[in-house]
Amino acid sequence: MDYGKIGKYIKKKRKKINITQDELGELLGVTGKAVSKWECGSALPDVSLFIPLSNILKIEVSELLNGEDRKDKPELVHKRKNILMIILTILTVLSITFTLIMGIYYKNNYDKVHIYKLMSADSNFLVDGEIVTVNDNNYIHIYNIGYLGKNVVNGNSIKYSLYYKNKTIFENRVLDGYQSEISKITINKLFNFITISTNLQEPINYSNKSPAFAIKIEVLNNDGENINFNVKLKIK
Repeated sequence: MDYGKIGKYIKKKRKKINITQDELGELLGVTGKAVSKWECGSALPDVSLFIPLSNILKIEVSELLNGEDRKDKPELVHKRKNILMIILTILTVLSITFTLIMGIYYKNNYDKVHIYKLMSADSNFLVDGEIVTVNDNNYIHIYNIGYLGKNVVNGNSIKYSLYYKNKTIFENRVLDGYQSEISKITINKLFNFITISTNLQEPINYSNKSPAFAIKIEVLNNDGENINFNVKLKIK
């Protein structure tokens, strides 16, 4: 890969959407100095940042890695597909690795380890997650949330909490302090930043059909409006 070419391309696209290095770093959870290193060609973004960085810059991952806008050349089509497959494979491996690490760690109590899928009970949302249960310890990992509703919602920061039996067990805020002069981004792009990893040290009643888990999401914008979502979850 041509680090210098990729760095110049990131800088060009960042300036096109009119944000600073510090603002781009805040959106990605890194420092402005890290962004500066990318743009100078002395380093590349971490693999886990390829997709959110591409979304913010409004480019394809393949364009980011090539350091140029997509060209309609037949010989590049196969190359782009291979790059995208590599990225998707890496993301899949990272998700599977979480489950494998928990299984290996508790290999001496393998018969007591159970893995459950955590999914959305709301038709307007897609949720991918897992619960790894060892005795009364429940390790919860939610790595994908997608909004399927028809309404287009814009925002500039998002606060989200995971509840169990109406008790908060995880809370976080991302993109807080997003500048008013920057264009708002859609809720789907905001949701790209949501990741939940926590531990619940109490028994879960898996036979109970009514959902005890829920994700509460508050989208904030500079117009002073708060849009709230309450996503009930089900265990499979």
